[in-house]
Formats: sequence, C-alpha cells, structure tokens
Amino acid sequence: MGINVNQIRVQVNNLNGYKNSLENSKRKMLSYRNQIVSNWEGKEVSYILSAIDHTIASINAVINDINGISNDVVNVANQIRNEEIAAERRRQEEIRRRQEEKRRRQEEERKRKEEERKRQEEEKKRAAEAAKKRK
Repeated sequence: MGINVNQIRVQVNNLNGYKNSLENSKRKMLSYRNQIVSNWEGKEVSYILSAIDHTIASINAVINDINGISNDVVNVANQIRNEEIAAERRRQEEIRRRQEEKRRRQEEERKRKEEERKRQEEEKKRAAEAAKKRK
C-alpha cells in the first residue's frame, strides 16, 4: 500500500493548528508583558519579565520546530509518493515489455510455422510432380 499524502497533509494541518495556538499564546504573553511594563513598578518586575521572555523564547522555538517538521514531513511524503509512482511506472513498463516480447515471439513462431507449412506444401507438390513423371 502506498503512502497517503493527503492524510499526511491533514496531520500537518493539525500541527499548523497547534502552531497557530502557540502564536496566539505568544501574542497574549507579549500583551501581558507590555501591560506589566506599563503598569507595574518594583524589583520583582525584572524577574517576571525575564520569565515571560523565557516563555516567549520557548514558544518561538516550538513554533520553529513545528514549521521545520511540517515542511520536512510534507517533503518526505512527496518524495516517497514520487518514488512509489516511479516504481509503479517501471513495473508497468516491465509488464508492457514482457507482453511485447511475448507477442513478438508468438509472431515469430506463427511465421516459422507458416514457412514450415509452405515448405511442406512445396515438398508435396514436388513429390507429386516427381510421381507423375515416373508414371
């Protein structure tokens, strides 16, 4: 059974849905970060901002991983499918070649039998003529 590229694309679309959710979360984190910067002063703000920045960096890393994985999965699936198509073409071509070879052999055999039949008829004619001459 061949690879189902459409099913793989569905799965990649699911991955992209997760990526979109992460991007939405990142936007919310950035908005939250901006609100903290605008409305909160204190020693702890730098720690909170650092944690938010770290979380955003982690989200970005996952988004990049999903993008890379999605592209790789689709590319590999397409390559596998193309290889399957090429293998099927080679198989079909081999079948056609064998059929043509069989047809050619059958035609040669038919011609050989026809020539043999004509040769035998000629021999019979000659034998009949020789028999007539002897009488």
